[in-house]
Amino acid sequence: MIQGTDTKHRDQASDVHALVVGSVLAQLRRMQGLGQMELATKVGITQTTLSRMERGTSPPSPDELRRLAAVFGLRSALLTVVIAAAFARMDRAAQLLVGPQGLNPWPLAFSIVGRSGLAGLATFAVAAQLSLDGIASASAEDGALSAQMDQNGSVKVPPASSSLFARWGS
Repeated sequence: MIQGTDTKHRDQASDVHALVVGSVLAQLRRMQGLGQMELATKVGITQTTLSRMERGTSPPSPDELRRLAAVFGLRSALLTVVIAAAFARMDRAAQLLVGPQGLNPWPLAFSIVGRSGLAGLATFAVAAQLSLDGIASASAEDGALSAQMDQNGSVKVPPASSSLFARWGS
């Protein structure tokens, strides 16, 4: 593969991942009943920075993601699992859109629906992931996270006391 083409495909996958991260952050913020300014202040970032994160134009740093998870009442590892599961869900949808398994779906998906179409797909994938009955609560007795994805991409989390996930109950 030509170096420039390979780089472009990686960039497209990164763009899609940023859209998924942004959609997760926006939906969790809304579920918590927070405005952008309020969340940004709690996390120690500007509202503009949060807006860019939610739009998928500027992904959060690992430290920002950790602070966001803390404000949402989540462990950063669980937030990462939810993001990965939503991205996997979106990847499966893109594979169905563009064809055979094993191929990189993003170049063709971008050409078919564009960035705004993929942003809509990200919103849908995240909403589906967040509403799964398998997401009920998060944390373990010893305080360590114990979450797994099943073969369908659903997040399975053991019972515990996280306020956000307790609201999602099954």
